[in-house]
Amino acid sequence: MRFFFNSSRLTYFVLLFLFITSLPAQKLKAPSPQISADSLEILYIGNVNAAYENCLCGDRPLGGLDRVFTMVKHYRALNPSLIFIDGGDFLNSYPYDSLNKLILDIYQIMKPDVVVPADQELLIENKDIVSLLFRKNLTILGSNLNLDSEELLDSFKIKADKFRISILSYLDKSSFMMNKPLAEAQPDDRKFQKNYQRSLKFSDYRILLYHGERSQLEKILERYPKFDLVFSSHSQILEFKNKVKPVIIGAGSDSEYLIRIVIRSFSRGQPVVKFEKIPIDLSITPSPEIRPLIEKFKKSSGK
Repeated sequence: MRFFFNSSRLTYFVLLFLFITSLPAQKLKAPSPQISADSLEILYIGNVNAAYENCLCGDRPLGGLDRVFTMVKHYRALNPSLIFIDGGDFLNSYPYDSLNKLILDIYQIMKPDVVVPADQELLIENKDIVSLLFRKNLTILGSNLNLDSEELLDSFKIKADKFRISILSYLDKSSFMMNKPLAEAQPDDRKFQKNYQRSLKFSDYRILLYHGERSQLEKILERYPKFDLVFSSHSQILEFKNKVKPVIIGAGSDSEYLIRIVIRSFSRGQPVVKFEKIPIDLSITPSPEIRPLIEKFKKSSGK
């Protein structure tokens, strides 16, 4: 960790621990390449809002995809099998083609394992950007979304030892209260119901990538109660809820935090979820793969 962080910054790390079961809290040890075969490690981000670099603002400046990628590379080096997920709203909150193209170029370099298109990606004015998104060789998940002329993945499947894990996405209509979506982008509950039933049949553990108003999430979970872990985005809340099943984790906003989750001991029948929020601060070295793209964008846009 010293490669990326000054020692004075380490005191800012807050390790919070969540458990699906009622087991007592345990410390999350330092990252190790010896993660057991029946465990799953996830890096999660959402509500990036096109924050490509640190704003250099606030009492403790946070954020920047250039620094996020530095951390992603660090954890991938320790565990090449980890899953990197973006929960949506990674593009700008209003149409800005040159900025959105920069973000898509950055994502092509970062190569997240799963990307969820959401309201900011599906703006009616972003038709050309959506087409470009699907040419970036990204795995785009849309378990309840129909998008004419584009193919979406119904579910993302993983195995930890013999344990089968399904990841589904749910784009709620509430996310479009302020923005009008593309006419061909239609949330479809029948499609989600079918994918949900398949997940009950073919997986042992289910993860939901929910994108919508936070107030609507409980209603969704009443209809689909068999999820073990939920990642929530759109509402920009940095949240860690574990009192009742499912565990719910909120992403925050503007690439200020990268959330690291380790789910252990699938084979023992009592998966344990532990997590930490990693602040993306100025002690992290920006990625040299991404900085040239940013500098070119800033020069062309007069920033």
